[in-house]
Amino acid sequence: MSKYYDGVEFPFCDEFSKYEKMAKIGQGTFGEVFKAKHRTTGKKVALKKVLMENEKEGYLNESCL
Repeated sequence: MSKYYDGVEFPFCDEFSKYEKMAKIGQGTFGEVFKAKHRTTGKKVALKKVLMENEKEGYLNESCL
């Protein structure tokens, strides 16, 4: 499933709800990193929640472990 934004393809982006957070593995000035597992495939990934100034919620970026 690819996500599109103004004609740009993001093939590795997926909805956060499709992942189960397993543990928080790091935190820094600009965000938090979680170990997570894809609910369907079981693939383990690192999810990074980037904290943005003046925002209620962060931005999550998926990275393979």
